Amino acid sequence: MASSNNGVRTSACGAAQAVAVDSRPRAIQPSVVEEIEAVIMRLNRVERLTVILVEQSVEFARRAAQRFAIMEKGASSPPAISAT
Repeated sequence: MASSNNGVRTSACGAAQAVAVDSRPRAIQPSVVEEIEAVIMRLNRVERLTVILVEQSVEFARRAAQRFAIMEKGASSPPAISAT
């Protein structure tokens, strides 16, 4: 079973090893956006969770990701890009 809260999905089967996060809402205060970004990055870097992030902000994706893919019209090209 999966739970959903504000676009965040985690597995309810034991300890989560991955979390999926949909795009952040655009109509929220910049300070809240920064807090959400910090939590996502902490989950990955400190808690060692795999984060699957669907994000429209390329700048944030590059800061947060070790690898990312850019999708256009439902297709990824190239398949994966190293953020470093």
